[in-house]
Amino acid sequence: MPDLVSAKQAAAKDPSFALAHYNLALIYERLGERELAAQHRKLHERYRPDDNARDRAVAIARRRDAAADHAAQATVIYSLQRDGAFELKPRSTSTASLP
Repeated sequence: MPDLVSAKQAAAKDPSFALAHYNLALIYERLGERELAAQHRKLHERYRPDDNARDRAVAIARRRDAAADHAAQATVIYSLQRDGAFELKPRSTSTASLP
């Protein structure tokens, strides 16, 4: 069974590789090896990243830096005619030069 061999190799190469343990748990469950499946479910749970902690850290960082939060959005629209934009001359605030 090539899936079993690949998952075993991945877990042997990196024992903290959560996805390998998840896959091994699924494979062993299908093969009826309940003890091995339970063992790999425990290992998966141990090494699985904490999504809540990651999401909290991202939210805190985004609140701290408005520009980085804007840049991290899925779709970002920048005003190209803003003061200080690359290669634009500063706008004059004086109206005396207008005809």
